[in-house]
Amino acid sequence: SVYSVVYSPSGTQIASGSSDKTVRLWDAHSRALGHILEGHTHWVISVVYSPSGTQIASGSMDNTVRLWDAHSGALEHTLEGHTHFVYSVVYSPSGTQIASCGDKTVRLWDVASGECLSVIQGFSWYVTSVAWKALPDGAYLVTGGDDKSVRTWALKQDREGYKAVLHWSSGHDVLTVQGALLEGVQGLSEVNRALLEQRDRDDNSDEEDFSDDSDEE
Repeated sequence: SVYSVVYSPSGTQIASGSSDKTVRLWDAHSRALGHILEGHTHWVISVVYSPSGTQIASGSMDNTVRLWDAHSGALEHTLEGHTHFVYSVVYSPSGTQIASCGDKTVRLWDVASGECLSVIQGFSWYVTSVAWKALPDGAYLVTGGDDKSVRTWALKQDREGYKAVLHWSSGHDVLTVQGALLEGVQGLSEVNRALLEQRDRDDNSDEEDFSDDSDEE
């Protein structure tokens, strides 16, 4: 099975990720098979090109993200830290960072070094999709997952590194908050909003699950 396909930014190459544990590169015009990128030990379910088109990132059910040279097919970095399948990977618009998701986290990585820059936690179920957008007021991630929610996160950087600020969340029954900053969160029911305000006041636990039986906005 082929789980993910993507065009290069120039449109001249296609990368595909498959259950045969490989990423394959194809000439978009001649349809000829080029390099076969081998190294993953389980199915490859997400592939994406860097904005420059010089690198490919792949996410796999072997819990890793791998970075490949798009021209030579050489493996450049193996990013390890996820404890479950990596469902989605995305480059920042600048191409200097990557976001990946799969277990109950989103991880931010430095492309040049392969270092993990930050871990966004607080999801009650697996995170299955992530997107990255640069706007005039800063950088944002959008996440979707098995908790039936869509959330936007504002990325902030200070001397201690990157932090994710929960900015907006769609309706869902349970909201889990851990290791995230809360500033003017939108899209919440009155019950969840009151509980979040109480959590900010008390701040006496590392993780809280807020159940809400009312209708979400």
